[in-house]
Amino acid sequence: MKNAFIAHLSAELVGLKSAGLYKSERVITSPQSSEIELADGGKVLNPHIILDVPTQTD
Repeated sequence: MKNAFIAHLSAELVGLKSAGLYKSERVITSPQSSEIELADGGKVLNPHIILDVPTQTD
């Protein structure tokens, strides 16, 4: 039963990825600022800092 469920989930993930509906998360390895560094060595702009968008806190 457990193996069948895992096989089902795996098949669903394959379907989502092939349909372009799957997004991998980026791992941030630097302090958050206007430019952040990612685990893969890339650098990206952080729009929350650049645009001064308030972050939601619960």
